[in-house]
Amino acid sequence: FMANIVIPQTSLEECRKNTSLAHYNRCMELLQQKHKKMNKCVIFFPNVHHLETSNLTSADLRCLTQRIQQVTKNVNATITDNDKNDLRIRKVATYFGSNLSVPIVLLTDDQQCRQLAQMEQQHQKYYATLSVREYVQQLSNNHTSLLLDVVSHTTTRNYSTKNRKDLFEKHLPISDVTMGIKTGKYYQGILRCADRSSYDKCYVTIRGGSEEEDRVAISILGSQDVNRAVDGDIVAIQLHPVNQWLSSTNTTKDVVSSNHSSPPAIIAMDTAEPTIQDEDNVQETVIIPAIAPTIDNNNSKNLAAPVSMKPTGKVVGIVKRNFRQNYCGSIYSQEIPDEEENEEDKMLLYSSEREEIAKAWEEEHTDGTFT
Repeated sequence: FMANIVIPQTSLEECRKNTSLAHYNRCMELLQQKHKKMNKCVIFFPNVHHLETSNLTSADLRCLTQRIQQVTKNVNATITDNDKNDLRIRKVATYFGSNLSVPIVLLTDDQQCRQLAQMEQQHQKYYATLSVREYVQQLSNNHTSLLLDVVSHTTTRNYSTKNRKDLFEKHLPISDVTMGIKTGKYYQGILRCADRSSYDKCYVTIRGGSEEEDRVAISILGSQDVNRAVDGDIVAIQLHPVNQWLSSTNTTKDVVSSNHSSPPAIIAMDTAEPTIQDEDNVQETVIIPAIAPTIDNNNSKNLAAPVSMKPTGKVVGIVKRNFRQNYCGSIYSQEIPDEEENEEDKMLLYSSEREEIAKAWEEEHTDGTFT
């Protein structure tokens, strides 16, 4: 539906760093494909190396700061790296608009970026600025309604973000996950549900100390720590501090109080998914050496005995999803009012027959399908 697409280098780098690897790979596929028969042209523009689009002068940054303060209505607002990258992308649109005699459209779902683009073109307009949804709405073909279902409604609605909080911690980019696993900050393993009747009581098996030592099960308890991972997913986990581990007698997620700083547990970076024969050999506890001495009535110091504790952690990233293609379950319909648009959004709640799969909200499309 787009005859000619220009992907600036800044946009490609932002896609690689801040979005999923799948989106970046899709952009690379578009650049590598041949579109001669389809009458399309996808261009990679190295704007960071071009004379007219690479440099941001002090005057540019000063004007950008003033415009951001006007848009945000905050006199103390400062520019960020993302604001600078958005300005570089707008410079690319200005460059093509001033040198070509064809209409140029800058597609961005960043509302602030669109507002700044309009402010920068008060005297002379070089390009139009649209969100993806607004661009699709202008298309006149038989597939417009289907495309509108694919495009998220949140790209053009002015949702208030002041009181909104993310329900779950954001997954780390795959680059940070890979580096964390190599440096030993995170640990990779397969998430398993400890209780088939619940999706928020899970564990990941890794080895303790070295490859010769026994395997250790890291407990992942609660929907916040599971962080939208599903049984069978290859995940990256981060260990909780030792004072948040469970005592060997606890069966629920009770935080163990500690008045001293415990030494870090010795957990290996390598994962160790056990076979069926080895499942009985997986340890659930780790011996923590106690370093805080106690003083008896005779003012003599006694070293405390080591403590056996169950290590806990949380999911910080998804390395690989292992979803099945088909799931069986029930669907419940509910209409959620949208005060800003004076309409109701019809949402569907999917509940799987497998209780280890969390419930999911889905959006119904105009053709009767949902995702």
